[in-house]
Amino acid sequence: MVRSSYLTLLLVVFWGAVLLLLRYFISRYLTKREKRYRQCFSNVLNYVSLGMICADARGVITFVNAAAEEFLGIKRDQALGKHYQEIKHRKVILEHQHSLFSLMGDTLGRGISYDGVELAAVISGHPGTMKCSTFLLKAEGNKTAGVLLTFSDFTLSKLLEEQVQKNECLITVGQMAAGVAHEIRNPLQSVKGFAQLLQEKNRDNDEICTYTGIVISEIERVNTIIREFLQLARPAGIKFEKKDLNSLVRDVVLLVNSEAILRNVAIEEEYGMKMPLITLDASQIKQVLINLFSNALAAIPREGMIKVKTCYDFHFNEARIVISDTGVGMDRDTLEQIGQPFFTTKEEGTGLGLSVSFRIIRDHGGRIEVESTVGKGTTFTIILPGLAGMGPCLGKETCN
Repeated sequence: MVRSSYLTLLLVVFWGAVLLLLRYFISRYLTKREKRYRQCFSNVLNYVSLGMICADARGVITFVNAAAEEFLGIKRDQALGKHYQEIKHRKVILEHQHSLFSLMGDTLGRGISYDGVELAAVISGHPGTMKCSTFLLKAEGNKTAGVLLTFSDFTLSKLLEEQVQKNECLITVGQMAAGVAHEIRNPLQSVKGFAQLLQEKNRDNDEICTYTGIVISEIERVNTIIREFLQLARPAGIKFEKKDLNSLVRDVVLLVNSEAILRNVAIEEEYGMKMPLITLDASQIKQVLINLFSNALAAIPREGMIKVKTCYDFHFNEARIVISDTGVGMDRDTLEQIGQPFFTTKEEGTGLGLSVSFRIIRDHGGRIEVESTVGKGTTFTIILPGLAGMGPCLGKETCN
């Protein structure tokens, strides 16, 4: 009887130990599996280009992905376990000096969620646009578990959206221009012809010659505007050829130098030493350069300087022409409208010259960037794509 009781007790202890060991190994297996899944999920999030930061209900950072590290210039190990208010970074500053982490505070503290909001920001020292979202995380019983912040640099996308709007405006203006220009041009030519005839028959009458001269001059000015209209509406076909960009810029400098001398404006030239031939339409690019030089000269009220620089960025495989002036400069509102048809700061300008210039460069697959400071001057940078097949980093020269 006693022996049977001991045997039963031993069996209970044995199976109890077996169950405990089984539970231990199952728990360990599940923990490893969960850890593996967590690591896998974390790795996936680290490959996402969207910046992602997660905090618990107390505001303590629990997750930072690789994109957020790079974008904000913070270290994951230093951020994890800290309150979001303790995280200091200066790479991205929202308007009104707010931090990205302040959005997490709004969501946790006041229940305000952000869904793809676009916010003006200074990104690595340059003006840009951030697109941000916050999500309040819930646990069982609808309790707040934490907050997830996602963000991305929306600057390029914003610029593309604005460019699409400008293009739509140009198309509308172009369609209108094509119809109106021809209707105006024919009567004008008749008026000009009669004015020239009247002037020819009254060469001895100074008053008539003066008035007819003014009429002819004004008709020529209107004809110039009509030509710009038609150029905007029906751009000429591009004749691509491989050209030396330095030679092309030098030719334009020679053309505008006489006017610069008359205005007491010096032109300083700096040409890249390793410039490959660029595929472009020389005539159209010259037209753009003449427009930009003319604008630069007009922006300098008295004596000043225009600097022109060419360079080839082998890293990005693109050629650049930079034209800077020491003129009056432009404020932010003016900069936002630059290149739009009919927007001009000149008394007798139409704004079509820059519109045509922007379109020409766009048709070449490039872009024009503008920077300006009131009272200091303006810089136009023409960026043209390099030769196809020339991969990045094949040379040493970069544009600074």
